[in-house]
Amino acid sequence: MEEKDKGASAEELRERAKRAQDRLDAARNSKDQNGQGALQQGAAFVAGLVNKFKGFADLPLLRAIGPVSAFLGPKYAWAFAKLTTKKDGSSSLGRQALAFLGLGVGSVIGLYFILFSVVPNTFRLAYDGVVINAFAYEDVLVFGKPDWVEGEPGVLNVFACRKYPCEGQSDSIEFRMRDSFYLDVVRTLTRLEPHDPGELAGAFLSEENACRFKAYGVRVKYLGFYPSLIEATCRPINGENAATALQEMAVE
Repeated sequence: MEEKDKGASAEELRERAKRAQDRLDAARNSKDQNGQGALQQGAAFVAGLVNKFKGFADLPLLRAIGPVSAFLGPKYAWAFAKLTTKKDGSSSLGRQALAFLGLGVGSVIGLYFILFSVVPNTFRLAYDGVVINAFAYEDVLVFGKPDWVEGEPGVLNVFACRKYPCEGQSDSIEFRMRDSFYLDVVRTLTRLEPHDPGELAGAFLSEENACRFKAYGVRVKYLGFYPSLIEATCRPINGENAATALQEMAVE
């Protein structure tokens, strides 16, 4: 009788162990499925972000920046590695932070220089080169005395009109005399001296002058554009010789 009870107990123990193993296997399978589900969700999330960034990459601005990034990216990576790696090949969080800060500040300064110096000067160079060669004109007008423009170093202005005297006339024109990198290059190559607005202003000898001049550009108020003088040959005039001087200069 006792042996029978012992046999039953052993059989029951085996059954219990089998049920426990089945539950353990089921739990493992459930955990694996949950893990795979989480991985799939994570992969889907990352794929969604990538697709969004791909959509942003189609924007016109980012298309223009893309080649610049592709060119500068490896150079930034090389500079960062150079700044953060010690002689023994190790690195530290402090060196990485300083390198990141240095590259960031340098990039901001470089971007500022490009946007507010290189781009405007390049545009002005191209504008002067095209307009001077294609649209420069010559004429004879009555000019006053040049003055320096307040707030614009190296720039002079001078008013002109068709008839003497200019006071009270509504057809006056304001011309500017300013530095021009394009004219500097041309004058240096042709006359071995740069373009000098101050020297050009010396041609206006008195308060009223009859001048034959060469200029380019037009007045565009909202863009701050003025016609600019390139050359001028002047003689002083007064009420007696104004008409004669203007006629003589017109036929020269």
